[in-house]
Amino acid sequence: MTVSVPKPRSGASRPGWVPLLKRAPHPLKDICRQLWLRGLSSRDLAAVSPDVAGRQWSHESVNGWVRDVAEDTMRWLNRPVRQDVRYVVLDALYVPFVRGSSRREALLVALGVTEDGYKEVLDIQHAASESTDSWTTMLSRLTMRGLRVADLSLVITDGDAGLLAALSSQSPQVPRQRCTVHKVRPGTLAGRLVRRFPRAARP
Repeated sequence: MTVSVPKPRSGASRPGWVPLLKRAPHPLKDICRQLWLRGLSSRDLAAVSPDVAGRQWSHESVNGWVRDVAEDTMRWLNRPVRQDVRYVVLDALYVPFVRGSSRREALLVALGVTEDGYKEVLDIQHAASESTDSWTTMLSRLTMRGLRVADLSLVITDGDAGLLAALSSQSPQVPRQRCTVHKVRPGTLAGRLVRRFPRAARP
């Protein structure tokens, strides 16, 4: 937005409210926090600040705006796991990441379920792939945060080899169930059979 300010013969040529625009408004900070949570770095946000905010902001300034969100995120990731979790669902979501070129990488997700059906996301971890090391790291983190493996009644997973290997080393005594959604998903043998013989697949 361009504002034309006539220059008077005497007195200040700039209105008193103009310097206020040098301070970042709260809505701008909120937008930067939301974009940072969606994956943009502070340098990315600083680079587009002239188009978004009308002036250049340094990445140090943007870091200050998102610092409280980063602290909240770290507190959430390291919070204690509730003691009444009896079922754990482990799966990965593949999302696009851009680092020079776009590629899909994994977000490992652990969902806890209590006896009365309450569900809570226990952990989310970014990994290049669903490797045994990545899943072992997540399972170890959950244990250190208080997950009682001995109290688990069931772990639900897909058929990923890295996840199965991690479970075998971290919690071999916990019963495991194959996720029925993954089992009948189109592309799998069971999924093709369900589509071809739907009546036979009914319980």
